[in-house]
Amino acid sequence: MERGQFLNLKAIGETFKKFKYPALILLLGAVLLLWPSKKETESEVTQPLLTETIPSQGDSTQAEMENILSCIDGAGEVRVLLTRKTGDETLYLTDTTESENSDGGSSRTQSAVRVNVSGGGEAPVITKTVYGQYQGALVVCEGADSAEVRLKLVNAVASLTGLSADRVTVIKMKS
Repeated sequence: MERGQFLNLKAIGETFKKFKYPALILLLGAVLLLWPSKKETESEVTQPLLTETIPSQGDSTQAEMENILSCIDGAGEVRVLLTRKTGDETLYLTDTTESENSDGGSSRTQSAVRVNVSGGGEAPVITKTVYGQYQGALVVCEGADSAEVRLKLVNAVASLTGLSADRVTVIKMKS
């Protein structure tokens, strides 16, 4: 090897000796940042927990759709039936407490976080409501004998519900 390469290694070694304490402090800081900050047995507020499935509000949606669809030119009187794959679900904020038993095991308890509301009562904190998905729609109307009216109704129901056109059926209402 050439003599210049040894000088470079010496220079690197001298630089390391010069900055070894700041380098150790930076390394210690990185270790502390990566160190876990909580014990598993501490109480913590967790992600929302799915705790309740509520009946869907399909009746009001169906009534609104009947009113709107009856305004389509040529539709006449309209009746709508919507079916859902799932109901609406409400997610609540929960508090999870984990404790150790005397036999060495652990137990976890979850409870909904509650807040005071006007009137002196308490209510759980709702974090999110997930609305159920529609499975299909049936539209019965007076003007269904016209292909143009059927197409308008199918497109309207599909855009309101997110259903594909093959999941929407339009039939003529009996006289």
